[in-house]
Amino acid sequence: MFLPDVFRGKSEHALRLLAENPLVTLVVQGEGSPEIAHAPMIATSEGSLLGHVAARNPILGDIERGARVTAIVRGPDGYVSPRYYASDDGHVPTWNYATAHIVGRFRRVDDDVKSLDELVLAFEGKDGWSPDWSDKRLGDLASHIACFEIVIESVAVKLKLGQNRPRPDFEASVRAFEQMGASDLVRWMKLGRP
Repeated sequence: MFLPDVFRGKSEHALRLLAENPLVTLVVQGEGSPEIAHAPMIATSEGSLLGHVAARNPILGDIERGARVTAIVRGPDGYVSPRYYASDDGHVPTWNYATAHIVGRFRRVDDDVKSLDELVLAFEGKDGWSPDWSDKRLGDLASHIACFEIVIESVAVKLKLGQNRPRPDFEASVRAFEQMGASDLVRWMKLGRP
C-alpha cells in the first residue's frame, strides 16, 4: 500500500478499525489470480485475528496450508469536493479514508465450536443470542463452517483524512462532512489530526 508518512497510522488504529468494521477482505496470492474472500473477524487476546468462512469456500485450501494473507479492513470514507475547503487555492477533488492492511499467515483452529462461541460473543455481547450446539440443526450448520486465525506479521494503517491540509481547510471539510451526517468519517478525521 502506498503510505506517505503524513498518512501513516498506528497499529492500535488497525484494531479500532477492525472493531468498528469487522467484515474484512482476505487476499491470498495463489498459483494464478489472487483468491479473495470476505470474512467477519475479531482481534484475539493472543494478538491474532479470528474469523470464519463457509467450509466450501475455496480459500479454505489456503487456510489449511497456512498461506500468507492480507486482511484489508475498510473504515469510513468520503468524497472531498474542492468546495468543502475554506480557501480557493486550486484544490482538486480527493477522497478521505481510513484503512488497514494486516498481513500474516493463516492457521486453522483446532476447535471450530469454541471459536464460533468466541465470535458470537464478540458480536452479540454477553446478553445476546447464544448457540446451543447440542441442537442437531445448529450442530449441522456448524459443521459447514471453518474457523481460522491470522497470525499477524505486519500491520500498515493509512489514515488519509485531510490532515495534510492547512487547518482552516481541514476544519471547513470537517464541517462539510458534519453537515452531511458522516459522523464516523468526522470522528476519524479528528482522530487523525487532533
